Amino acid sequence: MQYPVLFGRLEPVATDEHACDEPPDTHAAAIRSPLRYIALPLLLLASITLLLSSGGTSRPTGAAHSLGCDTSGRHIVGSFNRTLEVHDPRLGLVNRSFQLHVPPQPGGPMPLLLAFHGQAGAPVRMAHEHAELQDLTDQLGWVTVYPAGMDDGGDSTWSCGVDNSTCIPGTAAVCHTSCVTLGECGRCSWATCYDDVAFVEQLIASLETELCLDKTRYFATGQSNGAMFLHHLLARRPDLFLGAAPAFGLPLLGYLLGDRQGLVRREQGVALPSLLLLHDRNDSNIPWQGGLSKYGWLYEPLRKTTDLWAALHRCSASALRIRTPFDDAGDHLACVEHAGCTSGGRVVECRYDGRHGDWPLPQSGDELLVWFFESLTPRGEGKRSWLHAQS
Repeated sequence: MQYPVLFGRLEPVATDEHACDEPPDTHAAAIRSPLRYIALPLLLLASITLLLSSGGTSRPTGAAHSLGCDTSGRHIVGSFNRTLEVHDPRLGLVNRSFQLHVPPQPGGPMPLLLAFHGQAGAPVRMAHEHAELQDLTDQLGWVTVYPAGMDDGGDSTWSCGVDNSTCIPGTAAVCHTSCVTLGECGRCSWATCYDDVAFVEQLIASLETELCLDKTRYFATGQSNGAMFLHHLLARRPDLFLGAAPAFGLPLLGYLLGDRQGLVRREQGVALPSLLLLHDRNDSNIPWQGGLSKYGWLYEPLRKTTDLWAALHRCSASALRIRTPFDDAGDHLACVEHAGCTSGGRVVECRYDGRHGDWPLPQSGDELLVWFFESLTPRGEGKRSWLHAQS
């Protein structure tokens, strides 16, 4: 059993598609009851308690659970730094690293969350920065994995597509060793040329043989370059995740559909992930408006990215303001949603005060991710019920 969604999904308080551009109405926020600050953690605690007392997630049947569910007597618990030998399609065998965290009381097949760090980041650092997220996933019985980007050019990066049109002349380029090997250095080179999509595919396959995973509930998040890679990954493999939440990272200009136009080339009937797109309002590294960044790179706009996913999910073309349990938590969080998606998915965009690298709602940002992921209906199940929050 999943813990119930305790908050309202849609509150049509605005029809302006740019409702996220400015902070929400401070007068409306001021008249909300101060009990909301007390009620939110109590509701979250109650829902987690309900999950644990019910014995966790019910076991999926058939192809919904991984091969690891059939291995009797094997269950690891705790955090582990791992290395996996991966076959890169163009560069051969390579060792890839990741941090794995398995909850102490799974209670059945476990959902999986992958979290991708930013440029020059590392799994250990990201896990430390998101300790609250790991606490929440522990209580919910989720496996959390922090993959490591390749450090073959001065710092760790993720490959997310690049050519000579993704930067302006004079931008400082860095050609990584993998790109030198492949002869793919150009004036806009800046990230590794290892196939990170292949890494993620093989990583998930390896985890499925070792752990008992609920294959209907795979999620992913990423920040900065990790979010850019997540967009790239979703374009190549939109079927991998039930939900994804990229934060302050956008596709490079010309890569909105992926490096192979994957989002329009995908096979008919391939499932699409629901998206929660998060971005700070004062970002000059990867501006939400798109276009030129302060370092010379060119990006797709956040609004265009959200609109694309809304069209793919066959949602309403207009985005409506929604109310979340975190609107009063700080940073002037404002979210819009394209409602009525015939795919059954969700497309939500949130903006908040801050600069590049600022996580939304320092005290509640990780809860925001869990709130969104828990709202999603696993593929093949009926619609989840919604209990509306009271103002």
